[in-house]
Amino acid sequence: MADALNPQTLKALRKRLGWSQARLALESKISKVQISRWERGEVENIRPHSREQLTKALRVKWEALTRAPQPKDFALGPQRSEWRGSIRNSARTLLPYVQERYGISEEDIIDFAPLAFLILAERSLQARQTALAEIMQSLKAVTDEANRRLPYLCGAFCDHYDQDRMIETERKLLRERRVLEPHDCEENNEEYGWLMWGDSPFAWFLIEELKALGLSQNPIVINYQSEMAAPDYTMTMEYLADELGLDATDKADQHIVRLIQNGDIDFLQAKQKKGEAIEKDYRCWLTDQQTQVDQENDRRFIELFDTGKDNSDVVD
Repeated sequence: MADALNPQTLKALRKRLGWSQARLALESKISKVQISRWERGEVENIRPHSREQLTKALRVKWEALTRAPQPKDFALGPQRSEWRGSIRNSARTLLPYVQERYGISEEDIIDFAPLAFLILAERSLQARQTALAEIMQSLKAVTDEANRRLPYLCGAFCDHYDQDRMIETERKLLRERRVLEPHDCEENNEEYGWLMWGDSPFAWFLIEELKALGLSQNPIVINYQSEMAAPDYTMTMEYLADELGLDATDKADQHIVRLIQNGDIDFLQAKQKKGEAIEKDYRCWLTDQQTQVDQENDRRFIELFDTGKDNSDVVD
């Protein structure tokens, strides 16, 4: 039939993207078994809903999948750097959520990342600049009024050294666009808690943005007290447990979810396993992954302890 799927073309287009059948299954929300049958030519006619899912994942029209494969189908896509090892585990854990929420590929997210950061960084700097200007204007008006009405308290309402220093530091950071530069701060705040060294203005901005979107604390939580230059964030335990069929109140499951939060167990791989395996096999796989990670962490801890003990015996 003219509108039947061509197995070789499907396979060529999948490989052009550098995807395995499992990856195409995840992107299209179609089982790996079904995709394997299509590529073997066991099924020619595909239901409209499956067609839509497949073409959306491969980013082609259906007609492209019905013709014989052409040389361009085997051509490599845009050259990409190997980036997976260079980003934080929490970012890798967040990727599948963003993919599923917006129906886009991992590569598209990475491609948009520089532009998205540029927009966020500039919005953050503009918000800080506006807030600082408005607050300084309000402070001056209040100080002038206080000195006028209470002239006998001369000097009581003058700026203090620390205030001047911190405000000037903020102005300097804004001029130089050092968006990730933290402030030294040690002050109690009723809403957010105790602010420690490394408090990040950019993290505060992102928290407020997530609040406005209704995404703060679920499914993403940002640690504004991180000592890292970039804000530290992770997926919440409740979200990950729900996605992976785990119990967020069970201690054993909590331990597994924490390993997934930290990237020690790959979230995407766990999600694929949940969709492909029966419950018993899925649970066994999770337990095996946990055991491997725990053993490796124990080995590293012992190695670090032994190294520290050896160093303590060294006499200068």
